[in-house]
Amino acid sequence: MPVSESTVPRRRLGLIIGVVLLALLCLNAWAQVFRSLVGWDDNPPLLIAWQAVSGAIACVAAIGAWRLRSWAPAATVLYGLVTGTMIGMLASIIDLEPDARGGLAVSALVVVCLSLVLAWAVRAPGRTDSPAPSDAAANY
Repeated sequence: MPVSESTVPRRRLGLIIGVVLLALLCLNAWAQVFRSLVGWDDNPPLLIAWQAVSGAIACVAAIGAWRLRSWAPAATVLYGLVTGTMIGMLASIIDLEPDARGGLAVSALVVVCLSLVLAWAVRAPGRTDSPAPSDAAANY
């Protein structure tokens, strides 16, 4: 059956940018895992696990957003919470010196806040828009 333009959902620019960012975040996390597993970095196993989980969640969020799934924004927020937690725990995971720990809490908060913005960007079209009053009245 041929696909017409009316059956193919249009993706907003914000959604496309959000999907690209999530895909890049996924690739970055998995690149860190790969570098550690092949011995190019000497990260502790706990950090490697956090990176793998973070990358997997970013991948799931990107795929869900591209497919316009209603759960994609929640997956995006979950990515931010997991990654923010990982950043917040870095001091204990890699045994940072006290003077190097200063910006970790702020960085973790920034990641969580940015994930909220990304979640808004990848929401499915029409999910949060309420109908105009005249449209709502016409349905009754």
